[in-house]
Amino acid sequence: MRDIMLKNNIKFVKVFHYFSLAGLTVLGLFTVIATGGGDNENPTEDLGAGEITEYEGQKLSSINDFRENSILGPQFIDQEDYELTVTGLVETPTAYTYDNIINNFDHF
Repeated sequence: MRDIMLKNNIKFVKVFHYFSLAGLTVLGLFTVIATGGGDNENPTEDLGAGEITEYEGQKLSSINDFRENSILGPQFIDQEDYELTVTGLVETPTAYTYDNIINNFDHF
């Protein structure tokens, strides 16, 4: 009886090993396919600044067509005194100056 259980355990370990190996192989192939196979011959192209005038066949109006309709008109800030304060449920409350925001973050 013990020999049969031992043989079954060995069979189980072998089958588990093969399925694990197959799973890792599939996962590895999926990763390579999803990441483009590490092909750096086609790096991301910088499209430069521009205005999109059409999206999925729909014409988009120009930014120049924007109509200012705020109650108090366009708002202006004093760039020297401006401070953006981030507080609340953050680990480290932080304050940013206007200059810091403009010069130290990506613009999209």
